[in-house]
Amino acid sequence: MTHQIILRKAVAASIGGGIAAILIGLTIMSFYAITQLQLTPRSVGNFDFKTLSMDVQLDACNPTSYPASFDKVILVLYWQSEEFLTVTLKGNTIMPSQAITLNGKLDIADELDYWKVYNIFASFNESDLSLKVTLTTNILGFIPFSQSKEFNYTDFRELLLSPNATQYSCA
Repeated sequence: MTHQIILRKAVAASIGGGIAAILIGLTIMSFYAITQLQLTPRSVGNFDFKTLSMDVQLDACNPTSYPASFDKVILVLYWQSEEFLTVTLKGNTIMPSQAITLNGKLDIADELDYWKVYNIFASFNESDLSLKVTLTTNILGFIPFSQSKEFNYTDFRELLLSPNATQYSCA
């Protein structure tokens, strides 16, 4: 009888260890897939002067062999270290080696007035502009995770002007 109890405990421990190993492996694959996502602009809608916003679309590519799931993508454009505009896109699941289109909204910061916007463009300096892209998700449904990448003006311009360059594998 004692041997059966010990054997059951050993089997239960082995099953528990196997499940833990699978969960850890899935988490690592998900982290990897999320950090490898590639984004490129697709289209922008008409500008709404009342809300200082417009609809936008970006293509997202998953060049890995693992599915990538995320809740949202947030792009924040800074001018002189001050938030100028924000683009928020709804997340999705992207299968391996596939691309999808993400839909979202571009919002200009409420604190900006037309005079300030004019000054941004009239006195443009490359070093004043930067972009931060953040992907947010919950790994295994409950572990919050975000991945951010920052771009200077040159990198940002390259991202916009050559969307199908070598950085985008799903062309």
